Amino acid sequence: MSTPLRLPYLAALLPLLLVLLGAPTASAETTLHDVEVARDLPYVEGEDVPDRQRLDLYVPAGEGPWPVLMWIHGGAWAVGHRKSEEGFARRLAERGFAVASIDHRMSKALWIDPKLSEGVEHPAHVEDCAAAFAWLHAHAAERRLDAKRMFVGGFSSGAHLSALLATDPRYLKHHGLESTTIRGALPVGGGYDIPAYYQTHLEASGETMAEQHVLDVFGRGEGALEDASPVTHKKKTDVPMLVISERDTYDYTKVFEDAVREAGITRIRFLHLLDRRHRTIGRLMARQGPDQARDAMITFLRDPKPADSE
Repeated sequence: MSTPLRLPYLAALLPLLLVLLGAPTASAETTLHDVEVARDLPYVEGEDVPDRQRLDLYVPAGEGPWPVLMWIHGGAWAVGHRKSEEGFARRLAERGFAVASIDHRMSKALWIDPKLSEGVEHPAHVEDCAAAFAWLHAHAAERRLDAKRMFVGGFSSGAHLSALLATDPRYLKHHGLESTTIRGALPVGGGYDIPAYYQTHLEASGETMAEQHVLDVFGRGEGALEDASPVTHKKKTDVPMLVISERDTYDYTKVFEDAVREAGITRIRFLHLLDRRHRTIGRLMARQGPDQARDAMITFLRDPKPADSE
C-alpha cells in the first residue's frame, strides 16, 4: 500500500517526535507475560518451503490456550517481511495474545526496483494468507492457541489482505473452513476498494505508477480489481471488523466506511487516528508504553461482538 505524496505540515511531526523522545517503559497492563517465539514455521506442505510461505509465532508463556492474531505485514504486496513486525507482535504477546506474523508470496515491483521484475498476481497473496490461517487452526492445540478465538489483521497491504480474507469466504472454504472461523479482523492503514485505489494513483502519480503498483499486483482482466476489493464482498460474511486509518489512508478507508454505512452493516466499525501518518503508526504500535491504536485493538480482541448485538 502506498499513498500519493502530499505537503508535510507541523502536526505530522508529533508521532515521530514521541518515538524519538522515547516511550514510557511501563505498560498500562499490571502484569506482562514472558514471550516464547517459534520462528520460520512452514505453513504449506513440501520440502524446501520458501521463506515467503513461513510464519513466526509469538506466544505468551503459560498453558493457554491463548487467543491468536494472524498478522500480515505491509509492503505494497511486493516487499516487506514478517520479521519487521516483531516489536508489535511482542507487545501483544506480553499482554496475553499470541501473534503469528506471516509472510506471503510477492508481486513484481518495477516501480520500486527494476530488478524486482518477477512475482505473483492476485489471488496468490490472499491464498497464502488462507493457508497460513488454516495451518494455525489445524495446529492450535499443540501450539497452545485457542481455535475459537482466532483473529486476522495487518498493516497497509496486509490490512487489505486481512479484510479480504474476512469478507470473501472462498479462500478459507478451500481449506474446509467457514469465514466465521475468523473471530474478528483488524485492518490498519489499508485500501479496500481497489478500483478507487487505482484511480487515485492514476490521477496523482501517473499511468506508469498506477500500472506497475496496482495492475501488476491485481491483474488486468475484466472485474479483477473489483474481485480483489473487500468492499465488493462486504455482505458475504458476518465477521466483525475494526478498521483503523491514519491521515494518509483516511481517504481510502472512508470509501469503505461510506459503503458499509450505506449497506447498513454494523459489524464493521472504524477508527480514524488523523494525528498519525502511515510511516509512523506502526512504530507507535510497537512501542512498550500505551498506544491508542494498539489499545483499541486489544479492546476489540477481548470483545469483538458487533454493535448491533450489544
